[in-house]
Amino acid sequence: MMSLHSARIASLLFFVPLALSGATYLVPPDADLVRQAETIAVVTIQSSHSHFTGEGAIVTDYPAVVERGLKGVAAAGSSIIIRQAGGVVGDVGLAVSGQPSFQPGERALLMLRQVGEWRFTTIAGELGKFSFVLDAASRPLLVRGATTGEIFGWDVAGRRHSEGSRDAAAFLRYIEEVAAGGRPPAGYFVEAAAAGIRRATPDSHVPGNDYMMLFEAGSIRRGSRWPTGSFTTESVGTQSGVSNLAGSIGTARGVWNGAPNASISIGYAGPTSGGTYGENDGRNLMFFDQPDSGPLAGSVVGQATVWASSATNTNGGDTYFTTVDCDIIVESGFTGTTFEAILAHELGHCLGFRHSNEPQTGQVTFTTDALMNASVASNYALRAWDQDAASHVYGSGASSCTPPSITTQPQSATIQAGQTATLSVGAAGTAPLSYQWYVGSSGDTSRPISGATSSSITVAPTTTTDFWVRVSGQCGTPVNSATARVTVATCTPPSITSQPQSTTIQAGQTATLSVAASGTAPLSYQWYVGSSGDTSRPLDGAVSTGIVVAPAVTTSFWVRVSGQCGTPVNSATATVTVTAACAGPAITSTTPSQTIRAGSLLTLTLTASGTAPLQYAWFEGPAGDTSRLAGSSASITVGPLLRSTRYWVRVTNACGEARSGSIEITVANVRRRAVRR
Repeated sequence: MMSLHSARIASLLFFVPLALSGATYLVPPDADLVRQAETIAVVTIQSSHSHFTGEGAIVTDYPAVVERGLKGVAAAGSSIIIRQAGGVVGDVGLAVSGQPSFQPGERALLMLRQVGEWRFTTIAGELGKFSFVLDAASRPLLVRGATTGEIFGWDVAGRRHSEGSRDAAAFLRYIEEVAAGGRPPAGYFVEAAAAGIRRATPDSHVPGNDYMMLFEAGSIRRGSRWPTGSFTTESVGTQSGVSNLAGSIGTARGVWNGAPNASISIGYAGPTSGGTYGENDGRNLMFFDQPDSGPLAGSVVGQATVWASSATNTNGGDTYFTTVDCDIIVESGFTGTTFEAILAHELGHCLGFRHSNEPQTGQVTFTTDALMNASVASNYALRAWDQDAASHVYGSGASSCTPPSITTQPQSATIQAGQTATLSVGAAGTAPLSYQWYVGSSGDTSRPISGATSSSITVAPTTTTDFWVRVSGQCGTPVNSATARVTVATCTPPSITSQPQSTTIQAGQTATLSVAASGTAPLSYQWYVGSSGDTSRPLDGAVSTGIVVAPAVTTSFWVRVSGQCGTPVNSATATVTVTAACAGPAITSTTPSQTIRAGSLLTLTLTASGTAPLQYAWFEGPAGDTSRLAGSSASITVGPLLRSTRYWVRVTNACGEARSGSIEITVANVRRRAVRR
C-alpha cells in the first residue's frame, strides 16, 4: 500500500501583464542557447533514479549514452548523467514546473551545463531539451515542448514567442557551425502543421484528473483536491500599491467561488504574522511584496506550493489525493487587475488545477485561452476551460462549453485561370474558435495553407484544386468541413469579330453603333468618346454590345471588350459625321395646264426648294400614277403630242418628298381649208 504522507508539488506561474516586459520564458534565439551551453549532445536515456540531495531536495538522475557530441566534452559513445530537479523518493514527491523529464529509451538533443563529474543539467529548463519526432513523410524533426507542442513565452524583443519545428539534420549542422564560431542563417524551420506531431485536443467529456497537476508515485498518477472544495487563507504582509488588499483578495477568491456547476469556497481569515513559505504547517498563507529573488528569481512572479497526503477522496467517479496545505508567494510591483489575476491564477493551483496549455501524458484538454494558461493577461475572469475544470473536479461535471460545429460548409466554385475564389465556413461553439485551411480532401492534413487561419480564404489555383478547413474550439474535438472544389475552367481571351462602323447623320438624328466579340463568357463592354485607346472619356452606362448616340457635331467612338482571361481588346474607331439640318422639298411653280396644237413639242418645268440634293421624277398620267416615267430633271421636253394627256412631278430629298397636281395638256386639231384655183 502506498503511503504519500507529505508529497509536495511546486507550481510556478510565469506571468506577463500587458503593461510589463516580463515573460513566461524570455526565449532567446537558438544561436544564443548554443553559445550559452557548455555541452551539446544527442543522447539516448538508459534509466532513471530519484534521490534526496544534501539540502533535502529531490533530484532525478538519468544515465545516458552520447550518440553524437556537437559541443563540449561529451564525445560519441561516452556515458553521462542528466540530473533534473524533481522526482519521487519513497512516499515523498516533488514536481517542479519548467523542468523536462525523460523516459528510458528516449532520444533527445540536449543543451547542457555541467553540475558535477560527468553530470549535466539542461540550460533554461525545458528550453534546453529537443525531442526527435517524425513528420508525415517520416522525416526526422526536432521539437521543443513535445508533450504540448508549445513553448509559452516571449522573445527578447517582447513579441509573443512562436515555437517552430526544426528539420533535424539541418538544425544539427547549424549547431555545429555556431559552436565553431560561425553565424549561419537559421534556415532549418519547417511548417509546424506539417510536423506530424500529435497535439493534445480539447474534449469536454473527460475525467476530472485531466485538469489536475498530476502527482506520480509508482504506477499511480492523480491530482490532489480539497475534499469539500473549501479552504481558508491568511495573508502575510501587504502589497505595495494595493490600497485595499482584502478587497483584491476577495476579488481573486470570488473568481473561483462563483464558478458555475461547482462547489468551491475559498475563505479569507485576514492578515496574520509569521509563517514560513512552503512549510506544511496546516496554514494556507499568502505572502505579498516579495523580492525578485529566491523562488521568484528571474521571470517568475508568482508561485504556489501544494502539500498532499496519501488519503484519497472522490468526486464524480474520479479519485484524488487529499490536499492539506497550500502557500502562495507574489512578487512586489504588481497592482490592480494584474495583481488580482496573479492571485486568482495561484489560487487555481491551490485548487489543484494545472496549466491549461500544459497537458501531461494522457491528458487531452488543451487551450491557451484560460486563466490557468501558463502566461496570462491582466484579466482574472474564468474562461471555458477554467469553468470546466472547476465543474469536473469540484462539481457536477457539467460542461459550460459548447464544442465546435460547422453551420455553413465552404462551397465549391468555378473560376477562370488567373481569377480568385473566396471560400468561407460558418461555425458555432464556445469562442474563441480557431481555423486551419488545408489543400486536399477533408481530413488530409498533409498540406496546410500557411497563414490561412481565419473563417475564410481567397485562393487562386492554376488547376482544379480541393480545399477544406478544420475548426477547433475550447472543448470537444475539432470538426472538419466538407471538401470544397475550386474548378479552373479553360478560358479563351476576348477578340472582336465585327467592328463598329462609321456613319453620317443630320443634326438632331441618332446613330446606332455596335460591336461583335467572341471569347469565354461573360464578356464586358465599355464605350468611350475619342480615338481607339483613349480612355479619358468613358460613356456612362454604355456597357453593352451596342449604343445609340446623337452627337451635335462630328464625333468618334470606340469600345473596349474585356473577358475572363487575357488582356482586354480595343475596337477600331467609328466616326459619326453630323451634317446640317435637312429641309424637305417644296414645289413653288410648274408649267401650267394649256392647249397646244397637235404634233407640237412641249417643255415642262418646275421650281422647287429644299435641302440639296433634290431628285425629280416626271410622270405621264393623273397625279399619283407612277406607271409612266417621263423624265428625271427639273425641266423636260415631251412630244410631239398628238392627243390630250396629263403630267405631274415628284420632288424628293433626304428629308422627304413633294408632289405637284395634274398638269392638263389639251391637243387641238386644226382643219385645212381647200384652196380654190
